[in-house]
Amino acid sequence: MANEATICDTFCIRVIQNAAAAETINVEIGTRAFTVLAVGVYWIGRDATPANSTLQVSKVAADATVTNLFGSALTGANIVTGTNKAYANVETNNDFSRSDSLRLVTTNANTQVEVVLYCTGNPQQTLTVS
Repeated sequence: MANEATICDTFCIRVIQNAAAAETINVEIGTRAFTVLAVGVYWIGRDATPANSTLQVSKVAADATVTNLFGSALTGANIVTGTNKAYANVETNNDFSRSDSLRLVTTNANTQVEVVLYCTGNPQQTLTVS
């Protein structure tokens, strides 16, 4: 396999829930295409039973098709021991076009999250490798 190198913009999309709630948050993209590489979640608040506090991260296409970035929702039980943080790589369904939007859904009234999506801009430029 040949070595490859690309140059691209890297950036984060940060969404903070302003209060604990079961809610749907839609973020309109509109300006650029990008790929989500990973998602970091800080659980500001969660249910006494951590598995009850869930977060689903999805892509919503222009035709309203919803595709989850993870097969199942992230839960308060996914946190790293001793912290309120979870981190997950995204390997499928992670390319967003300008017409797509981002959707975050929390499902418990005690859930409050800060979500950071680690992204690269598209298109990337291929570099010569020797």
